[in-house]
Amino acid sequence: MEDKTQALFEHPVVRKIADCFSDTRFSLYLVGGCVRDAVDGRDDFSDLDFTTDALPEQIETIVGDVGPLWLAGKRFGTIGVFVKGEKVEITTFRGEVYEEDSRKPEVTFSEFIEDDLGRRDFTVNALALRVDGESAELLDYHQGVRDLKDKILRTPSDPTVTIQEDPLRAVRAVRFAATRGFRLSVTLQYAIRRNVDRLEIVAPERIMEECRKIFSLDAHNVHRAFVLSRSLDINTFMFGMLDLRNLEAFEQLEIMNADGYTALALMLADTAVEELELDGYLSLLHLPSGEKDAIKKIVTIAVYLKDLHELFTIRSVRRNATPDEFGSGAIVGNLVFGFDGDQKAKIASVALDQRLDGPLPVDGDDVMDAMNCPPGPFVGAALKMLEAVFCIDPDSTREELLAVLTSSKGA
Repeated sequence: MEDKTQALFEHPVVRKIADCFSDTRFSLYLVGGCVRDAVDGRDDFSDLDFTTDALPEQIETIVGDVGPLWLAGKRFGTIGVFVKGEKVEITTFRGEVYEEDSRKPEVTFSEFIEDDLGRRDFTVNALALRVDGESAELLDYHQGVRDLKDKILRTPSDPTVTIQEDPLRAVRAVRFAATRGFRLSVTLQYAIRRNVDRLEIVAPERIMEECRKIFSLDAHNVHRAFVLSRSLDINTFMFGMLDLRNLEAFEQLEIMNADGYTALALMLADTAVEELELDGYLSLLHLPSGEKDAIKKIVTIAVYLKDLHELFTIRSVRRNATPDEFGSGAIVGNLVFGFDGDQKAKIASVALDQRLDGPLPVDGDDVMDAMNCPPGPFVGAALKMLEAVFCIDPDSTREELLAVLTSSKGA
């Protein structure tokens, strides 16, 4: 991986804030995700978080002329300042003390950066980049660079204490593993399993904030998160009472590059209808009402479809193979390893149907009108579902496909 810390050090917003501290006796560091991503070779520096040994009142004075200030977090040690329209946060070094029945810490300020980094969730997030000097200086007290390279999640301090203090970190661990390809250390896994009940003190909305970052990606992320959360016994907190009985079938969606919300809908459809009250389930996920309504419609389409996974395999074959590959059957064979001979023959036959060569009769605007929803991941998910419907009957018209969205079968 190519280190981008120098580019982060030279970022114009970073230099603007660092210049404010250059004539003071205080130190200034970048911390958190921007440092982690820079070390990992990423250069999207949109989330800039600073930490310093200056107290909040002193920070306010130092950056007061840079731009408008955000003071809502001042009592927690954080001063926000807008630089060229971008809000950055500067926080006093902190140590934290947690109450047993709360994940909200009592904030105490510290004079030492070591205290601030030691309280963080994972070693890969416990990196700091000093930016108030003439060159970048990376601090790595907990081997975060090594762990980032090895793609392993460990905690800077005792993992049991880390999870007990803020159990949301268990969900964050699953998100990092699912979206960034990390594996969890054995001690971290043990700490999560041992403290599952601690998640009961976390507001469901906070858990869903983490889950939505998974759902917004693709089926691989959702599938990985579900399997891992189940192995850690925290799946009911992240996915409710969802019971995905056919994991092998769901893995097919990864091959077809389904998006995360389509994957969630298909997981819901795979759970027996009599075992799952959809409205009640979605309410437990604490999603915005528009997202819940869209997912409900996608789920009902999925339930309506017959031979669902066969049809999505057909869709994948149609989109990813050339006519010659159709004829050879190699692509079909690779994609449908979970199907028997009759199913493979059916898929190969339908995949060669020339009526499917043309574009889908409906587009995103049609879906948004029919579903009364704004642009978003659900539109693409609905189109993929309708493409599967189209595989059933390639003579389907625009009106007939939209009827699936608006009729009693799909509404």
